[in-house]
Amino acid sequence: MTNRADGEWSFGMFDGLVTVAGLVIGLLHAGVSPAAIAAGAVGVAVASMVSMGAGEWLGDSDSSVSAGLVMAAATAVGTMAVAAPYMILDRGAATVTAVGVVIAVAAFIAELRTRGRPNESRLRSNVETFACLFIALAATVLVTAI
Repeated sequence: MTNRADGEWSFGMFDGLVTVAGLVIGLLHAGVSPAAIAAGAVGVAVASMVSMGAGEWLGDSDSSVSAGLVMAAATAVGTMAVAAPYMILDRGAATVTAVGVVIAVAAFIAELRTRGRPNESRLRSNVETFACLFIALAATVLVTAI
């Protein structure tokens, strides 16, 4: 990565993306309304944003407040990318839109991982990023189906 901020953006966005996508999968399985999904997702988004930002700052003695703010902002992007469609669209359209947004954000994260790393294959970065995303979301589907 070209700098620490790229890593913070990748980590924060991926954490937010997977956390809220997992919540949405569970809520969809439970049959709740888009308004309930949006409310739950925003609640988790705020908590994740504060948790990840504070965790970055408190958990790394070399980390500055600005690094914590970058982590919080990155987490907000990842979480709200999934939550936003449920604020304005019906359930079906929101779900299709959220899937597209999840794919786009994951592709951006994979691209961030290759920045400043000339030996890093874009294909490998995409495969690793999407494999982690798939594993996390498949585990959520399996658990919510029980």
